[in-house]
Amino acid sequence: MDIAAISAGDMQRRVEDYLAANPAVASTIVRVGTPILRGRAGRLTITRGPRISIPAIVAGRSLVELDDERIEQYAASGWVDLRLSNFERWQRRLTNAKPGDIERFGSAAFDATRYPGETFEPGDFVGWLFVNEADEQKIYGRRLF
Repeated sequence: MDIAAISAGDMQRRVEDYLAANPAVASTIVRVGTPILRGRAGRLTITRGPRISIPAIVAGRSLVELDDERIEQYAASGWVDLRLSNFERWQRRLTNAKPGDIERFGSAAFDATRYPGETFEPGDFVGWLFVNEADEQKIYGRRLF
């Protein structure tokens, strides 16, 4: 199956179906301090556990502002973002990650801006993301999803 051919809406549905069928996964995500952000019926919902790792705790403060800008910042910094807009971003990433033809053209075909494999390998794809998006997304040392 060509993973880039899956629509963003279908990706979202599959992930939500997986989490519904495996509640221990969602429970583990929030238990370790990572909120899950969803868009439902035009409203944002956040599923969280007893503590949140992002944003980091600031000494002397127990509350953080949660406006639209900060939600986007926190979602990009490590929340599990299950909004359709995030799946659309992943769809663009998967579509833009084209493999170079190293077998045909040899090492001259190697281009760090292209995805290196013929099949989808998560580790290779993460490497591709770091090469192509780390600077613009400021994701060094941060989670990508």
